Amino acid sequence: GGGTRKIGYEDYYEFQSPLMQQAAQLTTMGEKKLLQQALKLSSQEAHRMRVRLQDVPDAPLFRPTPKEFEDPIRYIRSLHPIGERWGIVRVIPPPGWDPGFAIDPKTYRFPTR
Repeated sequence: GGGTRKIGYEDYYEFQSPLMQQAAQLTTMGEKKLLQQALKLSSQEAHRMRVRLQDVPDAPLFRPTPKEFEDPIRYIRSLHPIGERWGIVRVIPPPGWDPGFAIDPKTYRFPTR
């Protein structure tokens, strides 16, 4: 069809001087080569590292009180330094905690593109 077309990087590339096009291509080729080397080394390293699941430490576990969990977002933010250090934390909400539901699933519509 004859609709409108977005102008992308390819269009910009067409207007560059031949020398700039060649430099961009070399950079892309160099990046691809570096990426291939990194993937190869990563794969080799993964084969050398045989980790048993029982050797992986458990994530820090938190069981907040109802008072601590009145503002769940604030509570979770307070754990940021620990999560940053460990990479993950587990939070088990207090018994009976009910976050409710902020939208009516029967009437709410998600926007689409």
